[in-house]
Amino acid sequence: MQIKLRAIGTGTDKDPYRVNVPTWRCIDVDYKNGWMLVEIPDDVHGLTETDLGHETITTDVNGDHYAQLCAACTIAVHDHFDTKYQEHKGEFRLEFV
Repeated sequence: MQIKLRAIGTGTDKDPYRVNVPTWRCIDVDYKNGWMLVEIPDDVHGLTETDLGHETITTDVNGDHYAQLCAACTIAVHDHFDTKYQEHKGEFRLEFV
């Protein structure tokens, strides 16, 4: 899943820019506006194509991605994070721009 999320961090070696999910790959970043377009592997977010079927896909110079997810899908992802990464329960969250 490719999705635009809020970037966190200060951009230093001790506090690099990142998103608040366990595993991701950066596609694009806008430091000035505080966002990163990232790819999150399917087994990390836990949603299926059926789950995402009603979501709106945004297309821009970076291709197709989600700018946001509905509340139900967001909760499902957070629940999946909490189950799969129990040692970080409550820490990993999708933070939309």
